[in-house]
Order: sequence, then C-alpha cells, then structure tokens
Amino acid sequence: MTRLSTFWQKLIIWITSYANVIAFVICGGYLYFKGDDEDARGSAKLALLVYGGFTALELTRALIYNILSIFGAGYETLSVMSDIGTVISINRAICFVVLAVLDILGVLGALKAKLHGRDS
Repeated sequence: MTRLSTFWQKLIIWITSYANVIAFVICGGYLYFKGDDEDARGSAKLALLVYGGFTALELTRALIYNILSIFGAGYETLSVMSDIGTVISINRAICFVVLAVLDILGVLGALKAKLHGRDS
C-alpha cells in the first residue's frame, strides 16, 4: 500500500473536518496517531481547533435563540438570531477554505516558524 503525500493528507483532514465530525475523527485521528508526518499532525490539530470554535459559536447562538423563544421573544428577534446563524455558517465555510488553502500551500507553517523565530 502506498503512503499518501502530505498534500492529500492535509486535504483529507480539512475536507472531513468541514463536512462531518465522524469522518474527521476517523481520518484525522488515524493520521494524527498512526501517521509519521508532523505537518499533517499540525493540520489535524488546527482543524480540530477551528471546528471546535465554530461549534462553540453555533451552540451559543442556539442556546440564546432557545432561551429567547422560551421567554416569548418577538418574530424580529428570532429572525435576527436565525440570520446570525446564517452568518456563522458562511464564515465557517470561508474560514475552512482559506485555512485549508493556506495550510496546503505551506503558508501557515512558514508563519508559525517566523513567529517562533525560526527561518524556513
């Protein structure tokens, strides 16, 4: 069996982390624990962090929406909360695409090295 290149490993990590958490746990977990590529491990960590951040945002929005609906908030207020959910979803898609492209092109690794004072 041939080994996947770093490009394909990173692409699989980012696509599965955006698409489905179960697929991400299987693919990202396998590449993180069984893979020997440190670059792919860093991608899995970053993808998990981004996924968790957007999940926390969406859960907070849903909690506020449900609390407002329990206390009888008006249609306009609930409509605004629904629009906020749409904005979060759009930003999630944009963020995943931009970070995936930057990670695959190696820009994120170079920025991290520069921040830590190493030249690459």
